[in-house]
Amino acid sequence: MSMLASPEFTLRTHSTYAVQGLIAVPSGATNYLPPFFFPVPTGQRALLVGVKYVVRGGTSVTFSINQNGTGVTGLTGLSCTTTAAETDLTAYLDVNDGDLFSVVVTGISGTPDGMTVTFYWDVTGPLSGWTMPNTTVNVASGSGGFQGGGATGPAGVAGPTGPTGPTGPTGATGATGPTGPTGPSGAVAQVHAGTNVTITGTLSDPIVNSTGGGSSIDSFFLGG
Repeated sequence: MSMLASPEFTLRTHSTYAVQGLIAVPSGATNYLPPFFFPVPTGQRALLVGVKYVVRGGTSVTFSINQNGTGVTGLTGLSCTTTAAETDLTAYLDVNDGDLFSVVVTGISGTPDGMTVTFYWDVTGPLSGWTMPNTTVNVASGSGGFQGGGATGPAGVAGPTGPTGPTGPTGATGATGPTGPTGPSGAVAQVHAGTNVTITGTLSDPIVNSTGGGSSIDSFFLGG
C-alpha cells in the first residue's frame, strides 16, 4: 500500500531594503549599509528569486547583493537608475535559516538618492501547520488546498432567463345556469259564425269540425 505525500504550498513573498538620502560608496563605517537576516522555519525551504530596484533621483548606483558576505552570482554589478528594473536568477538561490543578506554599493554616477531594493523569495513547505512572518493563511480542513487572505470577489453576472413553461390543462366546465322565466302567453282569437277571419302564421293543429256533417264551426280559439 503506497502512502500519499503530504500536500505542500509555495508562496512568493518579499523583503524591501530602502536607503534614505544620498547614496555613496561605503568606506569603513561611513555610508555603510547594514545587512539583514532571513529566517527559514523548520520543514520549509526558501529560495531567492531575484531583486527589483530604483532610485528616487540623481543618475545611477552600481551595487551587488551579498549572501553571508559573498556576492550572489547573477546579482553583482547591477545598475540602479530612476527607472525601476528587475533582475531574476536563472537558478534560484537556496537560503538557509539566518542567512545574512546585504546591499553593497560599489559605484555611483551623479548624486543619486532614495534607493529601494526589493528581494523576492519563494517559500515551500508542508501545507499543515505552516507559518510565515507577517502573513496569515487560512487552511481549509480536508480540502488539500489553502485560502489566502484576499478580499471576496464581486458577484457574478446573472444567468439568462429560462424558457417559458408549458401551458397548464384546461379547467373544468362550469355548472349549468338556472332555467329562464316562462315567456308571455300568445294572443287568443275568437271567430263567430258568419265572420271572415284571416289567420297568419302556422297552426300547430288543423281546425276540425267535430260536430259532424252540415254543421258549421261556431267558434275556435287560438291559444299561445
